[in-house]
Amino acid sequence: MIVKRYLAASMPEAMEKIKRDLGPEAVILSTRQVPAEGWRRFFGFRKLEVTAALEEAAATRDAELDLRKEVKELRQLVVDLKRNMAAPSLQVEPQSYGSSWRELLAKMEIHGELSDQLVADLGQPGGGREKEVLIRQLSNLLADYTGLTESRVYCFVGPTGVGKTTTLAKLAAHAALYHNRKTAVITADTYRIGAVDQLRIYADILNVPLEVVMSPAEMEEAFHRHQDKDTIFVDTAGRPSGNQEQLVEMQRILAAIPDKTTFLVLSCTTKSSDMLKIADDFRVAGYNQLIFTKADETSSLGAILSVAGHTGCPVAYVTVGQNVPDDIVRAEPEKLATLMVEALA
Repeated sequence: MIVKRYLAASMPEAMEKIKRDLGPEAVILSTRQVPAEGWRRFFGFRKLEVTAALEEAAATRDAELDLRKEVKELRQLVVDLKRNMAAPSLQVEPQSYGSSWRELLAKMEIHGELSDQLVADLGQPGGGREKEVLIRQLSNLLADYTGLTESRVYCFVGPTGVGKTTTLAKLAAHAALYHNRKTAVITADTYRIGAVDQLRIYADILNVPLEVVMSPAEMEEAFHRHQDKDTIFVDTAGRPSGNQEQLVEMQRILAAIPDKTTFLVLSCTTKSSDMLKIADDFRVAGYNQLIFTKADETSSLGAILSVAGHTGCPVAYVTVGQNVPDDIVRAEPEKLATLMVEALA
């Protein structure tokens, strides 16, 4: 016996699929309602699952008799089910829509006041447009939390392993290759093995000068040597957020640079609560913009919005891979909202 399952919105649709696939001799074994796939499952949408069978020639007579008896009973169940489904409703009850949105936002790691605000604005789901509505409302909210402060000097700070150096290389490549700006790179990361060598490779490829500094005085001197540059990128060593002594040391080096934009670089794979702690600990570094890396490695990107709201600093860029100079996205509201929602799919 060949047994197959079919998903359909209605019994007639299921019967058409079964007839087309197994032929007119197929019989229905069971029917039940199951959660719909994709976005609709979050809002209580259901589909009809029908199990059908086609007898093979080798089936025994006794099995046929037993099956026919079972099929007769099941057909009556189908008649009853069709009667009950005569006017199906795929909409969730009005009183439950808030919890449906909250479940989805929690999956994205959006909680607290931001979740409350979004649920109030999203309203009752329905009509199959939940994804579109969510992107639109997230875009409206992100308008207050995105944007790049243009500057001549860009500094990068953050914990270890978040991809600061790779992100710097991507933006330096854009400045030097795509915008033809006279560019220089300065690094204060002399602690990580291979950090200077990694940047030197990028600098050689881009044909831009690289300076290595270890103190505020050396930073001032390097900065003075590159007064003619259009854009300067400054890398720093990754620091554990709990080591305030090292963070203060880094801040002293950066204080030698006037009129700068400082990015706090965070990985999207970090837990939301840990991101908030890191953001608080790194305030001593004086960052005023956010960059989120590794957005392609997680399905929960709502922490981007949470951290931006917590710090009051706008998101400038999001990286979506390791390729230099590609795989970096300017954080625009609709683009970022789409990225956050699509990550759930």
